[in-house]
Amino acid sequence: MVLSACLIVRDEESHLDACLSSIEPYVDEIVVLDTGSTDDTPQIAGRHGARLFRLSWAGDFAAARNEALEKAKGAWILIIDADETLRPIPVSEIRGLLESPRRIAYHTWLCPKAGWTEMRTLRLFRNHPRIRYRGAIHESVGEGLQERLAAGDGEIGECGITLDHTGFEADQRAKHERNIPLLLAELGRDPDKLWDRQHLAHCYYESGRRAEAEALWQENVCRLRGKTGATVLDSLSHAALIQLLLADKRDALPLLAEALASFPGNPEFTWLQWKELMSRRRFEEALPCFERLVHRGRDRDYDRSISYESRMFDAHAYEAMAVCHFRLARYRESRRCFEIARTYIPDSVEYAVKGRLCAVLEKKRSGDPAHR
Repeated sequence: MVLSACLIVRDEESHLDACLSSIEPYVDEIVVLDTGSTDDTPQIAGRHGARLFRLSWAGDFAAARNEALEKAKGAWILIIDADETLRPIPVSEIRGLLESPRRIAYHTWLCPKAGWTEMRTLRLFRNHPRIRYRGAIHESVGEGLQERLAAGDGEIGECGITLDHTGFEADQRAKHERNIPLLLAELGRDPDKLWDRQHLAHCYYESGRRAEAEALWQENVCRLRGKTGATVLDSLSHAALIQLLLADKRDALPLLAEALASFPGNPEFTWLQWKELMSRRRFEEALPCFERLVHRGRDRDYDRSISYESRMFDAHAYEAMAVCHFRLARYRESRRCFEIARTYIPDSVEYAVKGRLCAVLEKKRSGDPAHR
């Protein structure tokens, strides 16, 4: 037995069939650990031939993940969630990955929601007792893998395995309410976990606790000013706070300048820079922001540790350029940008109508008698 897929589930009847159907051609066994389903989740797992186990939920994702790993018989583990599917890939490609004697794990890819870029994850690794999850929430095998690397046991490779996540399409309020006490408990043990602090602020905001979210984002930003080796994950508090300031029409320029300097790998700050410049009617200065975004998207010149909205690099960038040119009364350039934007979203009535309006204004400006 070579490859075991491991899942922890609870009330996932709306997702599980698609998930298990997507992995069946590639794996030798499916291990499903149910933490208390009251719907048809166990029956769906059984129809797919999964080995089903049960565990009472104790508020610890790492413990649940590790219990599933203990049941797995394969030499390799593929971690997938019930609301994810494996994007089709040649079976031979996956089998080839698992034959490498030096690899102990592979970086895989996750598309968190439709229309967003893929981000790097660690979901494929050897079934080894020292590679186990840690963390009650935001659980990771990273520490165990790093210990094996330090011991010279192997290396981590890159691969083309991609998972598509669909869970964010549903109402997230129940998950936020579940996660808030877990995050508070984790921060009680280690208050310096910036990713947990950022996630907690996000849960507060989405739960309507706006003042608490802003206070936590502000504190996170202050903590980062004294931190060396900040990563793109650390930039999320800056991004959230800047968006909040812009929405409230408060001055975001100093914080935006700080973010652009501190996190050059995150292109979202270039997008937010446009919003700030547009709010000040500085259209000429805003135009280069989108030219940079188009180039970065084409070259994938951005840190792929997190995900970004894909349209930011093409249709939305050209739409924003079209708006800038329109405000500057450059109707020909504006029309051209709307036409380019429409190549990415061909059925956009908005782009078609605005492009035609620009054409009319362009002809009027050129003195066409038919439009005087």
